[in-house]
Order: sequence, then structure tokens, then C-alpha cells
Amino acid sequence: MGRDYVPNVIFSCARQTLEIPGFSGGRLGDILISMANSRPFGGLRAAPVLLLLLFLAPLFARPALSAERDDAALVAALRAGGHVLYFRHSATDWTQNDQVQQAGDWQSCDGAKMRQLSDAGRMTAQLIGLAIRTLAIPVGGVLSSEYCRAAETARLMGLGDVRTT
Repeated sequence: MGRDYVPNVIFSCARQTLEIPGFSGGRLGDILISMANSRPFGGLRAAPVLLLLLFLAPLFARPALSAERDDAALVAALRAGGHVLYFRHSATDWTQNDQVQQAGDWQSCDGAKMRQLSDAGRMTAQLIGLAIRTLAIPVGGVLSSEYCRAAETARLMGLGDVRTT
């Protein structure tokens, strides 16, 4: 068992399990092994860099179940209730800057003081709310931070009274 043992085991597992959806060039593990065996990286073999990529690959790998089946299971679980859905505020207008100078400024809905939702952000919040209502996902309560953009996102979702905390 030399220094090559661990990378070889990991590459072997990758060859067996990881695939790139819609990519006809081969499995991710085969691609990584091929690259590690043939390409120098800064005077070294590419294996250390590719090993890191391989550890990150499961974050992007598609599970064996179809997307439709996964989606249906997720919706069923959400409909059963007992979950917390966490959203960050929708997209904001980056031509505006946050100018917090005193306590409470973060609550301002004045674009000269605080970055506000963009038109796209407002539309996104409404669409998210529509999707949740259409899928009949129960909502027990809606909490938001005091930031205007966060509270506006929550209100635009239209899922119930918004309580800022």
C-alpha cells in the first residue's frame, strides 16, 4: 500500500458512482482519472487538485432517482408540514447602497438609505409565494428580519401575516 492507494480507491469509487447528467463523454470518475494520469499541474501530477475536485463532486452529482420522483417526494414531505423554510431576501437594486448610520436605519424603505428589492426581486418573491400556494404547502407563520427588503420579500410571497423579529 503506497501513497497512491487512497487516490486510487477514491478514483475507483468515482468511476463507479459519479456521472455528469447530459454529458456523453463518460463518467466523472473516468474523466478525473484520465486527467490525473496524463496532465502535469505546476510541475506536479494533477492528482492532488483533482482529488479535491472529486471530494467536491458529490455536491454536484445527480442522485440515481429521476428529478420528477425527487420533486414529488420533496413536495409530499413539505405538504406533511413540520418544516422550516428559510429564504434570504429576493434580488436587490445594486445601484443603491446601505447607509446604516444609526440604530433602525436598516428598517428604512428609503432607497437613499438602504438597498431595496429590484423589480426582478419583487417578481421572484411573488412567484415563490404562488408556487408554495399552488403546491398546497402549509405555512404556519411568516417571520422576517427587520430589513425592509426582507420584510417586503415576505409580504410579496403572500403566505400570511409577516412578523418582523
